[in-house]
Amino acid sequence: KTHSIYQKALELATECDYEEEKLYKLLFDYCDFLIKYAKYDEAQDVAIRCVELSERLYGENHQDIAASYRMIGLVYDYKGDYDKALEYYFKSLAIREKVLGVEHSSTAQSYNNIGIIYRAKGDYDTALEYCKKALAIRKQVLGENHPDTAASYNNIGLVYDKKGDYDTALEYYNKALLIFEQKLPPTHPDILTVKRNISKCEYM
Repeated sequence: KTHSIYQKALELATECDYEEEKLYKLLFDYCDFLIKYAKYDEAQDVAIRCVELSERLYGENHQDIAASYRMIGLVYDYKGDYDKALEYYFKSLAIREKVLGVEHSSTAQSYNNIGIIYRAKGDYDTALEYCKKALAIRKQVLGENHPDTAASYNNIGLVYDKKGDYDTALEYYNKALLIFEQKLPPTHPDILTVKRNISKCEYM
């Protein structure tokens, strides 16, 4: 039902020559919905429209362009096209570093996305470099006990896990778990994920 509502809204927006800034917001929200429900081919088409519209509206070095680049990078990430995902994640990072600065949570998000891609590609040293950059920013900007900081600990643990360094992986997993248990409900998926990571690592 939500899908059909988005489609109808987009159809009406196109017919009535909707204000482009509002159309961009509609496209962005629609793309986010499509990604959440794993409709990646459709999400890719919408993400491309987001990129094209944001570039036309804002030119260069604007936060919304960076957000569009990240969105389409996310689509390519989920589709397994890691090289294309990196291309757009790096474009997003370059704008965020210039517009927002290095010490910003959105910049940390870009570092984190890039680190995850390198982990998926099997380049674990580069993955650690970017994941640790994300962690450092999040600790400074958001604090040690923020769920995003915990997510960074978990991501670094995953890289060490892949490298076969299980003791270091457990160290980071346990840091993540401690924060998640303080900040999230006991049955939250992030807590269950980290506990599963710890169990697998201890078994190894």
